[in-house]
Amino acid sequence: MAKGIQPNGDEKKAKGMRRVPRWFWTSLWIAGSMLVLGVVILGLFWISRFLDTRVSDPIQFITGNLLNVLLFVVILFQTYIYRRQTRIMGVAYDPRLQITSVRVVNLKPEEEPIFIVSVKNIGAIDARGVVVNLRVSFGRPVESILAQKLSEPQTVTIAAGQEQTYAIPWDQPVKQGHIDRLNKVPLIVSGFIKLRDEKEREFCYRYYPLKGERPPGVPEFIPCDFDIRLTRIVTPGTAGLKVTAQAAIAAKGEVVPTQTETQNKESAKNPN
Repeated sequence: MAKGIQPNGDEKKAKGMRRVPRWFWTSLWIAGSMLVLGVVILGLFWISRFLDTRVSDPIQFITGNLLNVLLFVVILFQTYIYRRQTRIMGVAYDPRLQITSVRVVNLKPEEEPIFIVSVKNIGAIDARGVVVNLRVSFGRPVESILAQKLSEPQTVTIAAGQEQTYAIPWDQPVKQGHIDRLNKVPLIVSGFIKLRDEKEREFCYRYYPLKGERPPGVPEFIPCDFDIRLTRIVTPGTAGLKVTAQAAIAAKGEVVPTQTETQNKESAKNPN
């Protein structure tokens, strides 16, 4: 549905039908199947009344045909389960791409970093005609270079169950100042991947700077929409203002004069 277009009455009714619980349709299907089976059994009993007992036994006629009907019902039920499992496990048939990691090497002063993006096909069919486009931005120019990207989107094939790695080298050494300001200016790796006959799926990751050595399991890059800012929460009564000795000190909602202010007042009262 196009953005800004309100659904009409028929579409609202269709949405209301989709809200019906799944168990209702399952129960309805089971009840319908039992009803059909009952009709078949009654039909066999009715037909057996017109059989020539000298040629065919009515009991054998009913049991033999009823067994065939039950086998037919079992086949239909197995077909239904198979089709349902096929929909649920569609990943096993269709190629599906997943970005498994974004990392950087040589992010050091006077080094030329290399940014690496890994893409995995978690489906069981080779993903052919995959379009990959990558871009790296430091947020501020490095030696007058603001960003670097692939000259043209690349068309590749990713085999089923395999992972491919694509890299963008930064062809200029970075300075210590560029690394120090990564807390304020984000280092971003972005781009898109596109399967054949599907829309582009954009991605964006930014560098997660940490002090000291990075613990195992903590990624170097996180999604751009993840906010890493922290809010410090303290217990009541422990917060205060850190001020100079010449200013009043605020503590627990009261203004307490400093020692210097008290001495000045006493000196005014006793000039000698």
